[in-house]
Order: sequence, then C-alpha cells, then structure tokens
Amino acid sequence: MMTLPKATALILTLSALAACGGGVGGGGGTNPTPDYVNFSNGSSAVNSELEGRILIVGATDAEIRAMTGVLRHSTRALTNLTDGGTNSLSDPGRDESGTWMDGTITFEPLENQSGNFDFAAFYRLIAPTDSGVVIIGVATDAIDVPTANTTAGGVTYNGTAFVDGSTDPGGAGQSLSATGNSTVLVDFEGNSANLTIDSVSGVPYTAIMIDGMVFDAGDRSAFSGGTLTIMDGATNVTTVLLGNGVTSTAAGDFFGINGIGNPDEVGGLFEGSGDGTGEIFGGFIAD
Repeated sequence: MMTLPKATALILTLSALAACGGGVGGGGGTNPTPDYVNFSNGSSAVNSELEGRILIVGATDAEIRAMTGVLRHSTRALTNLTDGGTNSLSDPGRDESGTWMDGTITFEPLENQSGNFDFAAFYRLIAPTDSGVVIIGVATDAIDVPTANTTAGGVTYNGTAFVDGSTDPGGAGQSLSATGNSTVLVDFEGNSANLTIDSVSGVPYTAIMIDGMVFDAGDRSAFSGGTLTIMDGATNVTTVLLGNGVTSTAAGDFFGINGIGNPDEVGGLFEGSGDGTGEIFGGFIAD
C-alpha cells in the first residue's frame, strides 16, 4: 500500500488536485506527479501521512506542538497520532460523527467551525494530559511548495478563524473569544506569510494580525514565528488587552495542491500573552 507525500496539521475532503483556493499563484515544485487525497476520501487504497499542530493552553502559558499520524483512507483507520508529548492514539475506524477514540484519548471535530476545506480541518484532542485544539491534515510536500509568485507580492488565501482568550482569564476580564474571517498572504519568493483575522463581533478589537511568519529552513511546507498585533479600528490595543512585554508565536502548514500547482490550503495556530493578565490564542484555515 503506497504512502502519500507528507502531511501537516488539519483535515477534510479531496477533488484530485481540484482548485479550491490559493487564489492566484504558481511556480510549483519539481515533483513530477504530485498526488494528494483529501481527508474524507474513504475509497482510495492509499495511506496519507498527516502532520499538524496542537495548541495546549495551561494555567499560566500556552504551547504549540507538532502532530503526526497516518490515515488509511479505505478503512478510516488512524494510526500513531502523536502530539509531541506522551499522548498517542490508534483507532481502526472513526465513528459516524468523525471521532476517533481508544478508550483513553478522544480526537473529535471542533464544534462551531465553518468552512469547506479539502485537506485540512479543526479537531480537538481530549486526553488525561495536554488536551487541546488541533489543525491537522494532508500537508503539501516541501518539494511541491512554489518558489515563485504569479501575482505581485504573493498569493492570497481566504477562510475562517477562531479566537479565544481574555484580558484576565482568572478574573472578571473582557472575553476575547470570537469567530471571524482569515486572510493569509503568502510570499513564496520571500518565504513568508502574513495573517489577518477580521469580521469579528462582540469583542474589544476589530482585527488580529500576525506578520512576518517565515518558512522553516529545513521544510518549506511549514512556517512559524511572526509578530502579533491587535487592532481596534486604527488603534493598536495589543498592550491594552494583554499588558506590556507581549510575546507571541504562531505555527502552521500548507495542505494539498490545487490545479495550478499552489498549496490548496494553509492553516495554523497562534498564541500571545503579556506581562499583565491577558492572553489570546486561536487558529485559522484558508484556501
């Protein structure tokens, strides 16, 4: 049984190199026969290697870890799903809700997330330790990540996002939780990505930006880093909401390939906190 190109954090469906987003772009890699099967395909006689990210939020900090696993499409068996820590899950087949479990660990679709993506999705890992939100799926192989843009400045992906957090998680702080739209501008020539989350409501900000995420040096199918900025209209409210000395990080991956040779989807997780009491975190998928 053959194994597909490597995958990274997130999950959903395929249309054999169908064009789902990625906007306009090109300059594909040198793999002569890229072959990606979407996550929901239940008939393909192949295995897909999965890669992804998990966000673990503790009492005083948050951590983003890499996740890996193997999906056998024909049986829906999930094997060796690991979170970079002590958790490991294998299940011969998911249930009707799309959940895998082994009696100790549960891996289930994240509720209230919109978007129809082919290769990636939001999940939740529930375990005795280190539970968290996950983005996982069939990742783009590094060899298939373009090195050129066909539009000036980069390729634009549009999708969905969730945000969680509070200006004081342990007290009576303002909630920062919302759902919204995500826009990711990827510069394949400059090896960087910028994220904007907007169209949020009921929160003391109008947009979240993470600029300057860079492709990993040894793996151009993944990116990390970036600088977090929280805006309320034209006003930067990052320190107002989180406190001074803000630190943040983000990490994500590309998923699948579309009809013009670009990664079909992009997704990741982020977290930030200050030396006050505020913390913010969330995730995004765009195509």
